[in-house]
Amino acid sequence: MRGISKKTAILLLSAILVITLLPQTAAAYATGDDYPYKNSSISTIDQWRFKARWCTSFVAWCIVSRNGIADFDNFYGDVKWGNASNWGAAAKRLGIPVDDNPAVGSIAWKGTHVAWVAEVNGDEVTIEEYNCINKTEVNPKGKSHVFNRRVEHKSSFNYIHIGDIDAVQKSEIKAFLDGKELDFDAPPLNENGRLLFPVRAILEELGAAVWYDGDVGAVTATKGDKIVVITAGDCSPTINGRAVLVDQPGIIAEGVMFAPLRFIVEAFGGAVVWDDGCQTAYITR
Repeated sequence: MRGISKKTAILLLSAILVITLLPQTAAAYATGDDYPYKNSSISTIDQWRFKARWCTSFVAWCIVSRNGIADFDNFYGDVKWGNASNWGAAAKRLGIPVDDNPAVGSIAWKGTHVAWVAEVNGDEVTIEEYNCINKTEVNPKGKSHVFNRRVEHKSSFNYIHIGDIDAVQKSEIKAFLDGKELDFDAPPLNENGRLLFPVRAILEELGAAVWYDGDVGAVTATKGDKIVVITAGDCSPTINGRAVLVDQPGIIAEGVMFAPLRFIVEAFGGAVVWDDGCQTAYITR
C-alpha cells in the first residue's frame, strides 16, 4: 500500500468490508407523477377500463407503461380484476404469483388498495400510488385521488408479480403452474421465434403419465380418458387420435422433446397467459 499510511489502509479496507456486508438494494425505478389521468374527473373511465385517479387505474397504467404488459386492463386474461380487493384472487386464478416477496415492478396489495413497487431496500419498500390518504412529503395534506409516494415495511403488503422489472432485467424464461414456479432440467428453447418448453416436465406437472418412444421420436401422454401424442418434426400432434394442426412442430434437442407450451397445456384442459415483458408463462389447470 505504497503512498498511504497503514492507518488509512485499514480504514479503507474496513469501509469496503462494511459496504460488502450491507443488505443489497434492488435497482430503484426513477419515477414521478407522470400518470396521464391526474387531472381527470374520478368518474372518468380510463383506457384500461378502470375509474381514473383510483388506485387500480394508476397501477394499471404502471403495469402497461412501466412493466411493459401492453394488453393489461380490467379484463386481462379474461378475468375481471375490478376493485383492488379482487386483485389477489384474479391473479391467482390466472396462476400469477402472489406472495410476500417484493420486487421492483410488483404490485403491493393489501385489502382494498393496490400500489406499485418502485424500490426495494432490505426490509423496506418504496411504493407509488393514487387515492391513499397517508400524509407524506409528497401528499402533506393526505388528500385522496392524488399521487403519493411512501416507504413501508415489506410485511405491510402481499405482492402480485406481473411483469416485475426485476424479472425483466434477469432476462430469464420462467413458467408458473397455479402460482408455483416450475423447474426445468432443460431450459426452454427459442425456435423460429417461438418458445418451446420441455414436454415431459410440463406434462408430469399437469398430472399426466408420459412415455417416450425414441425409435420414432414421439411422446405419448395419458391422463384420465385423454391420450396425447407429440412427434418430433410433425405439425399434427394428436388428441385421442384426432390430429390438431400447430404452426411449430416439436423438436428433440440433447435427448429432450420440446413443443409449444400452449398446445401441451390446452391439450389437457389447462390455460396459458404469456407475459412477453418478463418472458413468463402463467399456467392454470
